[in-house]
Amino acid sequence: LRATTALDAIDRYAMPDGDAARAGYLAIRGDIAFFRGRTEEARRLHAQALALSAGPETLCRAAQIEWRTGEPDKADETLARCEASVPMRTPQFAAYVAVQHALIALNRGDWPGALALFRRAELVFPGDWKTQLRIAMMQAAMGEQAAAGKAMEALARPDTRPEVDDSLANFYRLTGDGNRARAAAMRAGAKWRAYVAAFPEAFWGHARDHELAFGDPKAALGYAAKDVRNRPYGEPLIGLARAWMANGRPDYALALLAKVDRTGWTSPETERVRAEALAFSGKPDASEQARKSALAIDPHVYDPARGFIWLDH
Repeated sequence: LRATTALDAIDRYAMPDGDAARAGYLAIRGDIAFFRGRTEEARRLHAQALALSAGPETLCRAAQIEWRTGEPDKADETLARCEASVPMRTPQFAAYVAVQHALIALNRGDWPGALALFRRAELVFPGDWKTQLRIAMMQAAMGEQAAAGKAMEALARPDTRPEVDDSLANFYRLTGDGNRARAAAMRAGAKWRAYVAAFPEAFWGHARDHELAFGDPKAALGYAAKDVRNRPYGEPLIGLARAWMANGRPDYALALLAKVDRTGWTSPETERVRAEALAFSGKPDASEQARKSALAIDPHVYDPARGFIWLDH
């Protein structure tokens, strides 16, 4: 609401900004529409923005919608156009684009491609903890578990982000080290509670994922419901569906996934959760169809090693 109010005020300026700036404002409106689940409105606003300026302020945003609505090839092409539209690219920007390409590759089940792109991001802009963590998780999934564990442990410090502790807890659990998994999960939980207390809207979804993996399903449901009220689009809706599954309500999960479908959001996670909810609802044929849909998007979606990859969005 505050962002929309600010954009309305900008629209009333006596001296309008240039095309690139106005395109950026329209693209932000498109982002807001997308995060509210109004995908067609978002597409329309992004098209208007692109008509004003085909630069990074529009192209990178358009790529996100293309990817999330089932057009990964088009999203990769738009990202490439986005990068090419900037004559003097900073290392941060080049790394950002590489990470987006990597996440699209990961979403399609291309693990070698994703790892190579994460490494490209680290090469051009070294030292970003999130990129380093993603590289470590990809290494773990691809069988380099000793190297992955050392890399994650090197990132873990008292002031580190809770995603690192969650990833370590997940890694330790999957490699059979229960004591260290519990310790890392407790560190992450304490940090998430502090983050949520300080910046609730920014971290409800993260805290939801932590509670679903390591904590209390009822707490996860509380975080997920708040997140959906704030951002009623694909990822939070899927998160709430997962929380209802953890609390024994596959019927609620299926209703939420129907809402996901209406937004146009397309992902292997949508179909994976749907398959699970249908199976628990006593609908094996429909569950198998959803399972096949998930595999069609990401052939690795049911690979046990996929569990190592925590930070995939």
